[in-house]
Amino acid sequence: MSVIIEQILDEVKYKLSSENQVLFISICGCADTGKSTFAKVIAEVLSAMSITCNFLSTDSFMLERQERNKLGISGYNPQSLNIDALLNVLALLRKNQTYRYYAYDNKTGRNSDEGIVMRPSKVYIIEGIHAFNQQIRQHTSFGIFIHAEDEILRKMRLRANVSKRGFDEETAGEKIASEMMEFNAYVLPDRHYANLIINVDEHYSYRIA
Repeated sequence: MSVIIEQILDEVKYKLSSENQVLFISICGCADTGKSTFAKVIAEVLSAMSITCNFLSTDSFMLERQERNKLGISGYNPQSLNIDALLNVLALLRKNQTYRYYAYDNKTGRNSDEGIVMRPSKVYIIEGIHAFNQQIRQHTSFGIFIHAEDEILRKMRLRANVSKRGFDEETAGEKIASEMMEFNAYVLPDRHYANLIINVDEHYSYRIA
């Protein structure tokens, strides 16, 4: 992963030197592929370089799981995202305003009651399955897409549905087919907007595509 992080850091430093404004980076891809992990690592390394950085997940702006189930849609469906609320937040961050958000809890399927404060930063990372949404892309300067073969994505999702979301094996497996259909329909086509595509295997080893 270190080589990949170095390439991303080089890109960030170049963008910061050439763009006299807040920098937004997007990290997109299928659920459970390590997007939030990459965001945390990048933020930590930038902070160590005295470049202030925060990250925000698009999951925090999704309908609650119960509501999505009622509508018969997965989190991949654009209808699951409160895009107006997210765009309002991006506008606040661009103006260097402090913002409090409530992270999505995979276990409960709803947002946490405990708020997280985002303070003004030079770099913001927007990560999540909707990070390449057309309206979000207009705000970002550099896009990263994490991807894998379909079979690997299904294995990762099954494992996470049990460990992260608390589903039993049967329920975890039943959801995957419809989720992958919506991922392929709504998220995967935007992969070509990425400045950098990273492949991941089922053991969470990463390499540049």
